[in-house]
Amino acid sequence: MDKTTSDSISLSVPLNENYASVLRLAVASVAARMNFTWDKIEDLKMAIAEAFLLSFRSDDNSEFNLDFNLFSDRLEILVKKSNVEAVQDSMEKKYSVFILTGLMDKVDIKPKGNNKYDIKLVKNLW
Repeated sequence: MDKTTSDSISLSVPLNENYASVLRLAVASVAARMNFTWDKIEDLKMAIAEAFLLSFRSDDNSEFNLDFNLFSDRLEILVKKSNVEAVQDSMEKKYSVFILTGLMDKVDIKPKGNNKYDIKLVKNLW
């Protein structure tokens, strides 16, 4: 199968706990469309919720921005400019990263300045 991106989806929600369920439903819908197994869909739902909570712990009242990139063999999720300044270098942040690493096939966190980070989450279809 071709491993190029077939679709890209962007989603932006207010950084408000009431939108956690919207994120879980969105990632579950995307994953189901890609024929992920039920277990992998549950992993994705937990990972996206953890990434949201990691951003939510800051005092910034901005938005939570995601890009879903759908490939024939994997789903890549980019959490753009996550606000993790409130938990930077804390045990809480380390635990969140540990959870993300356990749920996803690849986790890449890159600083973007002003205590903001891009978090790339990858889940392979097989």
